[in-house]
Amino acid sequence: MIFEFTGDDDFWLYVDGELVLDIGGVHSAKGGSVNFRTGQVIVNNQPTSLYELFYNNYLSRDGHTAAEAQAYVDGIFVRNKEGNYVFRDYTVHEMKVYYMERGAGASNLNMHFNLSSVTPGNVLFAKQLTAADPEDLNDMDYSLVQYPFQIY
Repeated sequence: MIFEFTGDDDFWLYVDGELVLDIGGVHSAKGGSVNFRTGQVIVNNQPTSLYELFYNNYLSRDGHTAAEAQAYVDGIFVRNKEGNYVFRDYTVHEMKVYYMERGAGASNLNMHFNLSSVTPGNVLFAKQLTAADPEDLNDMDYSLVQYPFQIY
């Protein structure tokens, strides 16, 4: 599975609660991608990996030691025959996407991801709108808004 994003302003992708793509701030279109087969992550043309991000995220929390961070990632990742650290086979993972447009007009957002195989009944797709002031959502008519997506 490959996830790709291009857009402006704030975007964050969390995988299993770990920040993987951080493209926050006010800016013109920037991009990022995650290749779950190889573990490669690219943010603003800078390569890293899921393994490195999970390790560094864990290490930076609550004063964990390098040995604790190593044990954490060793429980999640395995080195494949190509030498890449990837998620262990047959494990379940959660992606959460946060996007915020700060501008008053021109906005762009493009997300693309593929699922290598989809067993009927195993894909859940939902969209939830939130606002700092919930009354803001009540004042708008969303009946004609479309959120197109495709799953192959």
